[in-house]
Amino acid sequence: DLRKELESILLQEAKGFVLEACSKKIYNWIRVAPYDPGDVFDENDFDWETSKGIRVLSLAYVPDYSQAAFCVIVNHDGEVTDYLRLPNILKRKNTANKEEKALKEADLESLAEFMRNKKPHVIAIGGESREALNIQTDLRELVSQLVEDDKYPEINVEIVDNDLAKIYA
Repeated sequence: DLRKELESILLQEAKGFVLEACSKKIYNWIRVAPYDPGDVFDENDFDWETSKGIRVLSLAYVPDYSQAAFCVIVNHDGEVTDYLRLPNILKRKNTANKEEKALKEADLESLAEFMRNKKPHVIAIGGESREALNIQTDLRELVSQLVEDDKYPEINVEIVDNDLAKIYA
């Protein structure tokens, strides 16, 4: 009888601890302040106005070359307004395989056109694997090219923790 009571108390305390630890972890994920893009945008230009919030281009992928990556535009209300399928974004630009290089360049050009049309204030890449760094490098080069060619503002390319998104999905 005493043993069962002790087991019951220990089980209750363990459940309480796990619940508290999970609550604290989720709270720490969502307590982050909204992203501040800085003062790189001309507030007089209607396309880049940030008073109501910002537009985020978010890119998610699976570290598997056979599956396509997707990027979406999330508006200031948190709604997905458009998406783009990028089946070859994980491939390498500096490869000896000309076909693979052409596919990667085509994806980057599609993404550049998507960015010209949707005008995101920041780019967020899901930090799924080490390949996120390669994608970040490619997208920073793409932004630099847009800055030079199209007088595009210098927007940030960030890698974000995607654990909360996995739990939410």
